[in-house]
Amino acid sequence: MDKTFFEKLGEKSKEVAKKTASTISATSKDVAQKTKDATEISMINMKISKERDIANRRYQKMGEAFYREHIGKEIEDEEMEWFCGKIKENLDIIKEHNRQIQVIRGVPICFVCGKEISDKAFFCVSCGYRTERDIAERDKEQEERDKTGEDKRTSAYRDAEVIEGKICSQCERPCKYEDLFCSNCGNALKERDDYL
Repeated sequence: MDKTFFEKLGEKSKEVAKKTASTISATSKDVAQKTKDATEISMINMKISKERDIANRRYQKMGEAFYREHIGKEIEDEEMEWFCGKIKENLDIIKEHNRQIQVIRGVPICFVCGKEISDKAFFCVSCGYRTERDIAERDKEQEERDKTGEDKRTSAYRDAEVIEGKICSQCERPCKYEDLFCSNCGNALKERDDYL
């Protein structure tokens, strides 16, 4: 018995449906695999980026260490000498910009690290750089205190308004807890310095 047109059409439809389902299934699997691959590549790229950032920070620290080690010294490698010279130029420009900010704001700024410093400080409490305030002025103030018999710590409390912090092991002046250097003598404050 011959198949009717509709029977043939039904069989053909079933074949097309099977092929379509098979194609959709294969495409879905392909899309799922590509999505999985893209996610995995993205994760690996994030790891690469993280490692690149770490390497760049290490390059920077290595360069800073080299610069500190060789600044002011003759460098045999011309390229490194050029780099050090350019860095020195940049730092000089930064110092000049900090001076300009100081003038505009009317607030003393350390020319080395750029942090604000007290107008009564002789040294920057962040980096220990000597300020432009005259050391002779400090010694004169101390002589006046010696004449009146005023204790160093008492006068420092009055001048610096320090409530809690450290006592400098060199000049015995109170310093703020977060200070890294004594503003009076420039001594590097250590963890072992007495706390107030």
